[in-house]
Amino acid sequence: APVRGIGLPEAGEGWRASRNGAALAWLVIAAGCWGLDTTLSAYALRQLRPADVFVAETLVGSGAVWAYLRLSGRFRRPTRLRPHLLLGLIEPGFAYLLFDLGLRRTSAISGGLLLSTEALLAVALAVVVLHERLRPPAAFALLAGTVGGVFVSLGAGHGRQTLSGDLLVLAGSATAASYYV
Repeated sequence: APVRGIGLPEAGEGWRASRNGAALAWLVIAAGCWGLDTTLSAYALRQLRPADVFVAETLVGSGAVWAYLRLSGRFRRPTRLRPHLLLGLIEPGFAYLLFDLGLRRTSAISGGLLLSTEALLAVALAVVVLHERLRPPAAFALLAGTVGGVFVSLGAGHGRQTLSGDLLVLAGSATAASYYV
């Protein structure tokens, strides 16, 4: 039986298998939403200004989080609110705004590929800021991803406007990557 109407199983016999299946389903849904995000944002930016899309993304996202917290009963007010507000300004705040500004100036394909550099940039920041050790396979993957990002930016062929859009998308990815560190 679901807990408080949100599809989480109750503890008991068979709970772990049911929980893993639900987790997998939510991961597939999240991946689908992430995959649609760039295309839907690019479409919306044909009709709306980047600031309007940013406000809509932020309101829908925060509304979904608040609805989940309300339905699950998991909300606890943090003792210190300022760090949470600062993190919210970084991601989704500045990261989404830079992404929307860049996506308005570049293609959805370039934007989507460049947005995936967030993980690469997070790894690079972990090495530089946290002094984490990068093993050779991970270093190769980081290098290959970086070269791929350069090819996407240089190979777009839509002139300066696309390059500026690509750079804004990369700035959004870098801002989002800084959230991890």
